[in-house]
Amino acid sequence: MWQAYELPNSVEEALAILARYDGRAQLIAGGTDLIIELQEGRHSVQCLVDVTRIPGLDRIEEQDGSIVLGANVTFRQIKESPLLQDKARVLAEAAGTVGALQIQT
Repeated sequence: MWQAYELPNSVEEALAILARYDGRAQLIAGGTDLIIELQEGRHSVQCLVDVTRIPGLDRIEEQDGSIVLGANVTFRQIKESPLLQDKARVLAEAAGTVGALQIQT
């Protein structure tokens, strides 16, 4: 199980926390599967670093001919994104098949 839970407000703060724990921290953004694996003892970390409050990590953008998905983008956002429906339709359609609605949001 973990002993600390951090909620950084920036990417820089998250990186500093990861450096401080020197490989004994895990990023989390949702974490449905990770929490179960930690509870079952399949992973061992000292700290969970929750990146859900970091601004901008929920964006879907096109940059220099590539599509960039932030760490906090949900399956629902992927499914409903006009950019992905236009340029990565298979991904947008597949996102709608993952889990129940509660998992997608």
